[in-house]
Parts: sequence; structure tokens; C-alpha cells
Amino acid sequence: MTNKVVLDGIATRYEILGEGPPLLLYAPGGFDASIEKWRAQGVYERIKLLEHLPKKYRCIAFDRRECGQSGGRVEPLTWRHYAAHGKALLEHLGTARAHLIGGCRTRGLPCSTSATRGRSRARRSRVRSPSR
Repeated sequence: MTNKVVLDGIATRYEILGEGPPLLLYAPGGFDASIEKWRAQGVYERIKLLEHLPKKYRCIAFDRRECGQSGGRVEPLTWRHYAAHGKALLEHLGTARAHLIGGCRTRGLPCSTSATRGRSRARRSRVRSPSR
């Protein structure tokens, strides 16, 4: 089920799939990091993570700010902004801590930033960077 919420003034599209420990998914796709990339981009289309992971986890997938159906605003951005976006979504959902997974190298950066910041909400962090 697709949902929308405004986080720090930015409309954010997200989906929750499955039951179990929370798993926040930072979408692959570079400057087009949207939920659909987990289903239709390269290796992710073949391994079908969004079919398998919800069997064990409560998967929280979202369109990164400035991507897909999420909004944005003109301002200088750093990886901390992307990490804060994920954290704000977890806060909105009342999720104290979650496992994190980032698809491709650039999604791994907000994932890593989230995991290493003080008072992190990360339980574990995994960066997935397939070659194809």
C-alpha cells in the first residue's frame, strides 16, 4: 500500500510491506531513487527483494526526496539530508530503531551516515552495490 506524509516540509511517498523487525530501504537509482527501482532495476529486478524480505521484515521503502513521487526543495544537500529524511520517516511511523539497507553505492552513503550519527536509529546497516 502506497502512503504519503509530509516530513520536514517535503511530501514523501512510502510503502510498508510485511511484518517483523523494521527494515528501512534506501532506494537504488542514483538521482532517480524510487521504490520502483527495487522492483525494476538490473539485479534488483532479478532477485526480487521486495518479494522475499517482507516474509521476515516489516519493509519500509520510500522515494528519496527529489525522486519519484516525493517532493523536494531547492537547497544545498549533503548525505546527512538524505539520512535525516529516512530518520524522519521512522519517527513518523513511531519506529525507535530499524535495520537499514541501501541499494547501490550512493544509497549506501545515507545508510552509512544514518548508522554512524549520534543517537542513531540503526540496528544494523547493509549496503548492497551489485555490478549488474
